[in-house]
Amino acid sequence: MKKIFLLLLAGVAAWGISSCTKDERSLPTDPSNSGGLNPTNVQRTVVFNMSATWCGPCGSWGIPAFYNAIKIDSTKVFGVKATTSDDLDVPVGGPINNYLNDSGGVPAFAVGVSKFGQGTSQMNSAVNAMLAKSPAEVVAGVAIKKTISGDKLTVNSAVKFFKAASGVYNIAYYVIEDNVANSQAGISGGTYNHKHVLRAECNNNAWGKVLSAASAYTANQTISGSAEYTIPAGQKAADLKVVAVLYKMNGGNPEEYINADMK
Repeated sequence: MKKIFLLLLAGVAAWGISSCTKDERSLPTDPSNSGGLNPTNVQRTVVFNMSATWCGPCGSWGIPAFYNAIKIDSTKVFGVKATTSDDLDVPVGGPINNYLNDSGGVPAFAVGVSKFGQGTSQMNSAVNAMLAKSPAEVVAGVAIKKTISGDKLTVNSAVKFFKAASGVYNIAYYVIEDNVANSQAGISGGTYNHKHVLRAECNNNAWGKVLSAASAYTANQTISGSAEYTIPAGQKAADLKVVAVLYKMNGGNPEEYINADMK
């Protein structure tokens, strides 16, 4: 009987140890509640292309120029194409087009919130200047994680300030889609597979939502967030990405582009 008792006791002890290990692994390890996301002080940038499927110049040279800017460094340069007055147009694209397009027509380009109209060489120079920033110059970093289950796309984010900062900051979660089959004037061959097409902003706001109620941030402070997007019929989950952009705001519009991430 004593031997059986000892065996039972040993079994209970072993079960307790394995259960404890499992529970510890499931506990959050990041006190900032950022879900393990770790923004780094690397400068990334976003190129916006204001375009239209009916616009010949948009197809003949606008889209190639847009893609070439992204190819400067596809790991640090992310593209968002907002079309106007066509069947790829979405509600949040209008405010983006109105604010970032100072040329009065399409195609037009912006790097972050710097507007370049149709100046493709100036656009590329701005991309290179942004990427040339040293870690010490980066105000804040963004890191995101994207998960898709059924028709639900969920994005979790972490923003880390590397310097003390003050003001109102917004984070926008732009849902973009690749391989969107549609027409495109200026490109021969019939149907064209569009890339980086803006489909939505997860909060239905062109400039996203307020990062937090704080008006000041300390160095190394991290703020977590999340958003959801319901994938409508006709959009392929495998072709969807999220570009998360951190802006500093002024009067409802972004006055400064800070950083971004894409998944």
